[in-house]
Amino acid sequence: MSYETKKIKNAMVVAIPKEIMQEDVEALREALSGVLASGCRQVVLDMTSCPYITSMALSAIFHEKKRFVEAGGDIKIACINALIQNLLDLTNLAKAIDIYAEVREAADAFGG
Repeated sequence: MSYETKKIKNAMVVAIPKEIMQEDVEALREALSGVLASGCRQVVLDMTSCPYITSMALSAIFHEKKRFVEAGGDIKIACINALIQNLLDLTNLAKAIDIYAEVREAADAFGG
């Protein structure tokens, strides 16, 4: 799976093109590692086209978030559906990541 990226203000937006299943987790990690290696520390995951994520994918997102925070940045999520929101709520991970209704809102939250 490939991920489209675009810059909004100081944030890199990574568009998730479909559900993230177990077999997609490594590609997601590689995409986020590439963003970090490029020097960008602020990421918005655009979940508009993502109807579902596995628990393994959720774990990978939080692992990558930790790496970004350690590097002085962060990962925010935008445009999730009710199913993903419920998964985040049930796992208490909704408290650990900033969630926004719109991509632009998430990018703006980084400031600059």
